[in-house]
This record gives sequence, structure tokens and C-alpha cells, in this order.
Amino acid sequence: MSKIAIAGVISCLLGFMAIGYQAIQSVMTPKSVYQTLHMIDLFDLDFIDKLDAVGWYGMQRGADWFLDLPIYLVCFVIGGIFLVISSFFWRR
Repeated sequence: MSKIAIAGVISCLLGFMAIGYQAIQSVMTPKSVYQTLHMIDLFDLDFIDKLDAVGWYGMQRGADWFLDLPIYLVCFVIGGIFLVISSFFWRR
């Protein structure tokens, strides 16, 4: 396997681990509520405030859209992209 394929598999595994963590977390809480982890949970509030201070409206909307994505979805998309890229170069 190439390094890109390994990175894709690891990224997909991280996506499954994020879903598993969320499932275990929902079982362990007293009210048993499933909460999706979003990208915004990974960043510091000061960094998010700096993103909101960007002057261009399109950039603000793009940043808000990205920060509202679930972590597992980002991992699966990045892993899928890496696996597709590695399929083009698998003979090397």
C-alpha cells in the first residue's frame, strides 16, 4: 500500500472511531442523548472569533459551513479522497 492509501484508511478509521466515541458517550450520559461532535468543538474560541472578523462575507459563510460539519463526515471525505488519489498511483 502506498502512503496515500494508508492515510486514507487511517482517516476512515478515525471517522469510525468518532462515531463509536459519540455512541459510547451517548450511552454513558444519564439522559442517553446522542450528540454529534462538530469541527467547531476542536478549535479555540479566540480562533473562531478571528474567523468571524474576516471582512469578506463569502469567506465567513464558508468558514461557518466548515465548522458546522460533523467530524466523522470530514474524516470520511478526506479518507475517500486519499483512497481515490491512491488508486491512480497504485502501480508506482
